[in-house]
Amino acid sequence: MKKLKKFAASLALIGIMCSAAACGDDESGTKTERTTGTTEATSEPTTEGRKTTEATEDTAKDTEATEDKESEASTTAPPITGNINFSTNDWTTLEFAWDGVVYNFPMTYQDVVDAGFTIGEEYTKETLDSYEYTTSIFAENAAGERIYVRFKNFTEQDGRPLTDCEIYGFGFELDEYRDVNPSVTLCNGITFGMTVDEVKAIMGEPDYYYSSDDPDFDRKELDYYTEDSSRDNELELEFYDGILEEITIVNTD
Repeated sequence: MKKLKKFAASLALIGIMCSAAACGDDESGTKTERTTGTTEATSEPTTEGRKTTEATEDTAKDTEATEDKESEASTTAPPITGNINFSTNDWTTLEFAWDGVVYNFPMTYQDVVDAGFTIGEEYTKETLDSYEYTTSIFAENAAGERIYVRFKNFTEQDGRPLTDCEIYGFGFELDEYRDVNPSVTLCNGITFGMTVDEVKAIMGEPDYYYSSDDPDFDRKELDYYTEDSSRDNELELEFYDGILEEITIVNTD
C-alpha cells in the first residue's frame, strides 16, 4: 500500500529525479533540463512525474523555502557512523558512505562501475554538450540493489561521452518491496530509518519543507542547501510514515 501511495504522490509533486533523459543549456549558458523518452516504465518514487525544468523546480522551492529557521544547521554534532571512518562531519562537504565505502565529490561514471553497478548500454552511448546534465538514470548491481545517478558536463567541451562525465547527483531509497537496498550514511550521521525530529536535531531547520495534506498519506520532505539556494549543492530527504526512506544528493559544483 505504501508503494502505491508513494507512486501517487510522485505523480503530483515536482522533483528533480526522473527517468533517464538529457538536458541542455540555452544561448545564455543557463543550465536547463530537457527530457526524452525512457525505455523503462517504473513506479519508483524518485523518478516518476518529475519532468519540469530546473528553473521551475527552483522557483517552486524558493517560493516555499522557510524564511525564518528556528536554528542553524549543525556541522559539529558527533556523527553516528558505526565502523565508517569519515574525514569530517560537515554535511556541506557532501561526504557520504555507500555500502560501507566513503565517497567524496567529484565522482565519475567509473566510480559507479567500480562499486559494481551498471547502467543501460543505451545510456553509456549518450553524449552531453557543454553545461548539460541528465535527469536520473537507474543503475543496478548483480544482487539487485538499485540506485539512481545523474551526470553533468560543466566544461566547455561539446559532445562529451557520458562515461567521461562527472556525477551530478545520486538518489538512494529504502524500498521494502525490494530484496536488497543500498546502505547510505551521510558524514554527519543521517541515515535511513531516522525520524524528522532526529534529522532536525542534527541538521537544524531545513531550507525547504513539505508535508502532505492527506491524512491517509504521511509524506514529508526536508531540503538543505549549502548556500541557502536550491541552485546550490543540496540534500533532499523524504520521509514516509515518519521514517527517512529517500536520500538525494546533488552536487552542482
